Amino acid sequence: MDKFESKITRSSASAEALYSRMQSLENLAGLVGREEVSEVEATADQCTFRVKGAGRMGLRIVDREPFKTLKFTDVDGKPLSYTAWIQFKEVGPGDTRIRITLHTEIPFVMRAMLKGKIRKGLDQAAEAIASMPA
Repeated sequence: MDKFESKITRSSASAEALYSRMQSLENLAGLVGREEVSEVEATADQCTFRVKGAGRMGLRIVDREPFKTLKFTDVDGKPLSYTAWIQFKEVGPGDTRIRITLHTEIPFVMRAMLKGKIRKGLDQAAEAIASMPA
């Protein structure tokens, strides 16, 4: 398994506010960039979408630890099987840190091509979460 981590981002929103916004995947539909992502279908626990250049993908929430962690997995293993976590750590009033961790198995021949894109995508997602209004 390959492990990827986003940079740690900082939000002025509380961990409770961020978690509450993220704990339903229906709230994510408005956060995705429409030029890269289309055909978004979401429920509270599952979201599927089409990514330009990668095809149809999905995620579902498999575990929630209120105000601390959301754990996700793929919907059908396509194009990659993965597990991911979003961690929220409130270090003080108006100071919450966010990190996204992804575990996936990338075929060796694709590893060099995808590593940078995956890290960039995780960093962008962490920044988007950090910039969400409280």
